[in-house]
Amino acid sequence: MQDLPFFVKHKFFEFLNDEESIDNFEKWSYETTILTDVLEKEDYLNLISVDFCRSNTKHEIVKIINKYIDASEYGLWKLKNILTDFVNISENSQDILFKFYELYCDGYYFLDCLGLRYGLSAIANAEPNEYGDKLSIEEQSKAIDDLIPEAIIEAQRVLTWLETRKIEIVKRDDDDRGLFIDRRTEAEKQPI
Repeated sequence: MQDLPFFVKHKFFEFLNDEESIDNFEKWSYETTILTDVLEKEDYLNLISVDFCRSNTKHEIVKIINKYIDASEYGLWKLKNILTDFVNISENSQDILFKFYELYCDGYYFLDCLGLRYGLSAIANAEPNEYGDKLSIEEQSKAIDDLIPEAIIEAQRVLTWLETRKIEIVKRDDDDRGLFIDRRTEAEKQPI
């Protein structure tokens, strides 16, 4: 697999992550001349000949660009984006808390504190309790917002582990679960 220039790889990642529309990707594909050098000729021709108006367009493009994407690198990029969005207090911080729980359940067990302590608490605050009572929208929002400052500190810790490779994302092509190598000390594994 040829190593792609950063901006090409980044565009592919954005497309795979639904951050780039098919229309924008189509325009970018035609305008980015370096693609002729970094993609195999057949793949380049297939990419620019995709009928971008058909319903299965995304599938066709993904099939082409997956040949050039390292699954573990994409998994790392995606996870770092989620964590960075959360740390920067994006509009969807509450949704990201829910996502931390999903990621934990998908095998990213180093997200135990974010997933179980904060994500699961956020989910619990959004659901009716054992008596069928449900918090009002304002109460739900406040309860979840109260979790965010502590969760941001934990998200920063996780980002540091990813940056220093104490946690290394490893994915196989045949398995979409969160496989990783954990090089943290026992003290680092303890929640704050």
